[in-house]
Amino acid sequence: MIEVIFEIIIIIIIIIIIIIIIIIIIIIIIIIAVKSVNNNKNRVVPNAIISHTRTLQQGQCLYHPSASGARISGVVNIDPGNERDLMAAVATVGPISVGVDASSNAFRVS
Repeated sequence: MIEVIFEIIIIIIIIIIIIIIIIIIIIIIIIIAVKSVNNNKNRVVPNAIISHTRTLQQGQCLYHPSASGARISGVVNIDPGNERDLMAAVATVGPISVGVDASSNAFRVS
């Protein structure tokens, strides 16, 4: 009888240790996430988007360089229809800006 009680106590202690380890891991993950957000808080683009909303009205531009969310570091042309080069650029360069010639009839709503 004492041996069974002893085994139950050991199992309970092991479960408590496992729960404590899980809690510690969760705390570490939260700390890493908070540090990551704090380190990257000046790189978030939505603030730049919010600071420069379009009013669709005539008037003075409200753009502020200090609210810029990105900087253009260079330009590379990719041949039209070359999906492999576009995929390679997305994978190696980062954000990609694409221009589309919408003057053809294919872009018109009938």
